[in-house]
Amino acid sequence: MNPPDNSQDDVFLSHRSKDKSVVRPLAERLRAGGVKVWFDEWNSVAVTN
Repeated sequence: MNPPDNSQDDVFLSHRSKDKSVVRPLAERLRAGGVKVWFDEWNSVAVTN
């Protein structure tokens, strides 16, 4: 999986669904520290078939 081409973000967090409970606090700490984070719960991408 490639991260979206979005130069406004500093970090793209890629994870498995079962790891979301670990990744979410990391994303929140990064964001609180001023890092621009792409996290799937906060940024959605439309998928078309």
